[in-house]
Amino acid sequence: MAEKLNLKYNFDDKPPFYIIFLQGLQWLVLILPPLVIVASTIAKLNSFTYSEEVNFLAKIFLISGLFQILQLKFGHKLPLLIGPSTALMLGFVLNPGASLEEISFASISIGIFILLFAKSNIIKRFSLLQSKGITVSVLLLIGISLIPISINLGFSSVPFTSTENIIFILILSIITIFFSKQSFPLSKFSIFFFMSISSIIFLIFIKPMHTEPVLSANLFSLQMPKFDPVITISFLFCYLGVVINEIGSTQSLFGVLNIPPSLEKINKGILFDAISGIFSGVFGSVGTVSYSLTPALIVMTQNASKYSFYLVGLIFILASIYPTLVGIFVQIPTQVIAASLLVVGYIQIEAAIKLSKSEKGYHSLHIGLISFLGYLIIPYIFEKVVIILPELNILSGLFLNGFSAGLLSAIIAEIIYRIFNRARLY
Repeated sequence: MAEKLNLKYNFDDKPPFYIIFLQGLQWLVLILPPLVIVASTIAKLNSFTYSEEVNFLAKIFLISGLFQILQLKFGHKLPLLIGPSTALMLGFVLNPGASLEEISFASISIGIFILLFAKSNIIKRFSLLQSKGITVSVLLLIGISLIPISINLGFSSVPFTSTENIIFILILSIITIFFSKQSFPLSKFSIFFFMSISSIIFLIFIKPMHTEPVLSANLFSLQMPKFDPVITISFLFCYLGVVINEIGSTQSLFGVLNIPPSLEKINKGILFDAISGIFSGVFGSVGTVSYSLTPALIVMTQNASKYSFYLVGLIFILASIYPTLVGIFVQIPTQVIAASLLVVGYIQIEAAIKLSKSEKGYHSLHIGLISFLGYLIIPYIFEKVVIILPELNILSGLFLNGFSAGLLSAIIAEIIYRIFNRARLY
């Protein structure tokens, strides 16, 4: 049995203000890169103007900050950072022809579906979504999906040639991964440090900063939803990724803090993820999920106090009101975002491999490999089929989207495995 982790400050403890402040800054440095990466990736691949990108990131700051506080107060009540879901980001970037109105409808409708799913406590019956094989598949599929997005950004970046961009992205990624593997205390913040340093060098010597003023962030501009079955089906599987990520994040924290697993906490976490998805659909942003970034730092600092997490939420809400401040993060060069995406993709794939090795046998690894084959093969086959049978185009969101196809393959493989496993017992 694992030893109980001795914390200086538990979840409900209130440390001195200077500790709350310093720990809050640590959490801020840890969560800021994913927020900026998600916003910048969507904005750059959809050719947003500078003002539109500032407005989009401001909305992500606002929704992430708001749901950071709501999860702590009414949701899972766990020391976890909240930010935009990478799985939902794929819903944007893997549907390049989709309008914000179509994405808005998909996010709202599937968010309501997941909300009802969580409210009915049906998660208790869906042990399938809590299996290691499915979790490994989600991590693997997100990581694999990020790699071509990173390369695409590299090829479309200026002022360098595509070859120069790819070389720069690979070098920066390798350096960042190398330092993140080291054991010194600040190694966990490698993405933040190298994003900052390379961005400063880039903006001083290569590409001047934008001087276009953004007078105010239009935080509450509403989207008029528009139904598209392809986009909606695609988002259903992206939201399944969110549910599985939420389960994985909360369970990883239970393990680190040596507290009994709680289906009620998992359910409440999913409930507020769904509400954030509905809000995001209404206001044109990206829904949130709990990040599994915090356990290592909690072990290091022995501080799991909720108050430093409240501070992070408050800072993001206040930052969203000041477009000039948000505009600083929008200045980060495309090449740096592409390198950061590559690092995040590597981290996801590495986590999938580690998780698959943590159990006896190769079940999780087999399910993960099946999901990878689904990711590669199903879209290719369906592309040929839909030429012959164009009426099947309605299923494009499921079968042309590599993430959705891979996750469906993993779910089917897990069901078949369980059926055969039960048959063997009788």
